Amino acid sequence: MDDANDLVEAARHFERALELAPHDLEIIRHVVVLLQGLGRLDEAIALGQYAIGRDPVNAPNYANLGNNYRWSRRPEEAISAYRAALRLSPDLGAAQSFIGIALLAQERHPEALESMEREPFEPYRLIGLTMVYHSLGEAAKSDAVLAQLIEQYGHE
Repeated sequence: MDDANDLVEAARHFERALELAPHDLEIIRHVVVLLQGLGRLDEAIALGQYAIGRDPVNAPNYANLGNNYRWSRRPEEAISAYRAALRLSPDLGAAQSFIGIALLAQERHPEALESMEREPFEPYRLIGLTMVYHSLGEAAKSDAVLAQLIEQYGHE
């Protein structure tokens, strides 16, 4: 590919890859991510479910499915998918914070806070805590965590 941001060309390459290896789960996982980027979430969900059916112990597939459900405004299904990912890989980065975001969408603030506090990947934990504190109306706490996030990771 001449242009790394050429989604049409990327889609052509993945289409060809699927012709050559239609059951290759690694290719399928990448196609799911491409479909996410294109906003074709129903297709990404269907393909993600297929991948999980073929490889039910692949935590990233569950996390991708959770993302698609979350972006489709299906928070309960997102939470279920993220929790399945965490059962398979308890330290999977971002999953706890994404559960927290889905809980925030349901205005389940105390549960969202608990989930954000359990996030092992610090940048995501800090981002999540900033959102939860803001949602709870705790501006000073939200601002303090945001300042910590910027101080520690603002250069990256």
